[in-house]
Amino acid sequence: ALVAACPEIEKATFNGQWGDGSKNFPLPVLEVTKGECYRLRFLGLMSAAKPYFNVSIEGHSVQVLGQSSATTTAASEFSVRAGEGVDVILCANQSQNALQHDYSMTMKYVGQTGAKSFSGIVRYPQNVAVVAAAEQIGSPVLGKDKFDMSTCEVEYVFDMRDSIVDYKRPTIDLGGKASRQSADNIPLSNRKAALLVNDSYPGPLVEAIEGQLICVTVNNNFVSDPVSLHWHGQHMKGFPAFDGIYGVTQGAINPGESMVYRWRANAGTAWWHGHMQALQADKGLKGPIVIHAKNDPHKHLYSEERIVTLSDEWVDPGMCLRAEGAQPGNPVCAEIEKATWNGQWGDGSDEYPWPKVTVEQGKCYRLRFIGMMGQAQNFQIQIAGHNMTLIAVDGADVVPVQVSSFNLHAGERADIVVCADQEPGNYLMSSIYDLATFLETAPAPKLPRVDSSKFWAFLNYAGHT
Repeated sequence: ALVAACPEIEKATFNGQWGDGSKNFPLPVLEVTKGECYRLRFLGLMSAAKPYFNVSIEGHSVQVLGQSSATTTAASEFSVRAGEGVDVILCANQSQNALQHDYSMTMKYVGQTGAKSFSGIVRYPQNVAVVAAAEQIGSPVLGKDKFDMSTCEVEYVFDMRDSIVDYKRPTIDLGGKASRQSADNIPLSNRKAALLVNDSYPGPLVEAIEGQLICVTVNNNFVSDPVSLHWHGQHMKGFPAFDGIYGVTQGAINPGESMVYRWRANAGTAWWHGHMQALQADKGLKGPIVIHAKNDPHKHLYSEERIVTLSDEWVDPGMCLRAEGAQPGNPVCAEIEKATWNGQWGDGSDEYPWPKVTVEQGKCYRLRFIGMMGQAQNFQIQIAGHNMTLIAVDGADVVPVQVSSFNLHAGERADIVVCADQEPGNYLMSSIYDLATFLETAPAPKLPRVDSSKFWAFLNYAGHT
């Protein structure tokens, strides 16, 4: 129902941008090249069902594709309704001057109580390289059936498959009693249905140098899970269609289908994770991203790097992370079950040894911490006997500052320089979920007791057992 205090519509965006032509809010632009034809895929993401937009482009007619792409209808205007997709063919066949020429694109909102127009621009630029730009905004040029993989500077292939794992160390294989077990040999209490990429947990590292074109081919071989992947911390400048937001920038990659994600890398520590459904990351669909800066202002502080991922772990995320929370009669789990360091939980036993981050005496290391938690809000991190220097937060460089501990929230990244300047040994690394510490001894009425809110690993000097 309409509310009298609010207008039926305030603003409308085209590819996430509204503009009025001012310096601060320029009109959204769709760039095309004279002589080329484009398939434009319009998607109505409006929240209300009945209103719609009529779209027209000055000086151009389009061919509206029917349900079968073999049938088209010529039109000077076409309608886009909520939740519907409309594919049209636009041929850039108008004249242009020596620099550029802009043609107005009008998106007229037709509502229940009135109409309102919003504007954009179809631009013929001087630069002959706009064919690539058109592909980047998600409007492939007709006749280019496949992306030219030879333009990729860094390539990865993600093979997605269902797996049964031990949730305390999903893919870690340390040999002996700590060997990776087949599904039937994993204790039932530890047996987890996981979604893995390249049979690893966390998933494979995506690594590149700032500015390089990264291409990730995703092959969805899951039994029933459709997917999309979000590249958390990568800005996707010029490549918004590959940001991986299901229902906004892309549809699902269904089982048996593939997609090539591509973007130019921005420097910093980041991570990728499933973005089709919230529980997919908790089932294993996540991994690190490291983009090395061309000019690292902190390079003189360290000689090597290590990645340190932290994640809370659940045998059955679908049961434990229920949206309705801990209510009487609702069999949700405790606030936290276990947490892993680089995919490994340990208690010092033969079956579950302590996780280790191995270093060499005399060297300084950039430790790239990544908070891959799904339920746990944060971990307090400390390393015994060693100074820590914070040099970057969420991929952005900061003025180096020495810290004795730091707080790593879900989704955050913190880059720490640690020098192995102590006597060889094993030095305790602790991650404490401080918000759950009181639940170790004093459970609340709607919050069950936790076994522990503290999870440990060791900074291990190479050669010391």
